[in-house]
Amino acid sequence: MASPGKLQERILGEAREKAAAILREAEEEAAKLRAAGSGKALAAAAKIRERGEAQAQERARRIITLAQLELRREVLAAKQELVDEVFAQVMGKLANLPDKEYLAWMEQRLLQAVVTGDEEVIVAAKDRKRLNGKFLTRVNEKLRQAGKKGELKLSEEARPMTGGFILKGERMEINSSFEALIASQRDELEQLAAEVLFE
Repeated sequence: MASPGKLQERILGEAREKAAAILREAEEEAAKLRAAGSGKALAAAAKIRERGEAQAQERARRIITLAQLELRREVLAAKQELVDEVFAQVMGKLANLPDKEYLAWMEQRLLQAVVTGDEEVIVAAKDRKRLNGKFLTRVNEKLRQAGKKGELKLSEEARPMTGGFILKGERMEINSSFEALIASQRDELEQLAAEVLFE
């Protein structure tokens, strides 16, 4: 029989060995968990990085798209401004036509626009002097030759317009002012002006 001291030593030795084995197993398990956790952390970090890069790319794409839209808007605004300038110049040239050309245009437009021949002709205040009695007498004579009344008269009323006229009958007005004529054809004229200016 072994002595109690040796028995105690042997039990303590076995206990130490078991404790050391348990400690080794725990450390191995902890290392496995750390490795697994580290892998998960790295994977999570990679996912976060990928998501961040994707969001950054999306933000950059949106910023570029918005910048392109803003640039297009600015280019269109500049083009529209240029087209508006062209229309203003055209209006200025029409307003400053020499009397002979202006009266020939007015006569032609009046002969086309008259419905009955007894309408009033409304013009801009500055045109009242240009459209003298001889002018309306000549137009009325041509209207009578065309089978219409030939009783056009210059209205006392003047309206704000660059040029042209408004023909006022009992129940209608025909607006042949420069502004109305250009406005009625503006889309087509804008397209033509844009083709000439920007192509």
